[in-house]
Amino acid sequence: MRAKGQLLSVSIGLLALVALLLPGQFSASVQALAGGFLRYFDWWALLLASAALLFCGVLLFHPVGRFVIGGPDQKPEFRTTTWIAMMFAAGMGAGMVFWGAAEP
Repeated sequence: MRAKGQLLSVSIGLLALVALLLPGQFSASVQALAGGFLRYFDWWALLLASAALLFCGVLLFHPVGRFVIGGPDQKPEFRTTTWIAMMFAAGMGAGMVFWGAAEP
């Protein structure tokens, strides 16, 4: 298991090194790869996202969705409004980190 982690670290390091040394070619390669993926598998991504949304909707109304981690008598640590605020803050934070580099 440890060897897999080291192999992954070395692979990511080599990929970053190639991106630093050959930025133009690396960018073109990544854009071609992304374009090919979207050309041939865009339907798969849409289907997967739709299936995930449908699954969440089913869990919303199915009795399995009422399952409580920790047992049936366990009380929630946070209220629903607090969870909504945390999810909103996480989404805003991720958006700022992602778009922060693109904005300037």
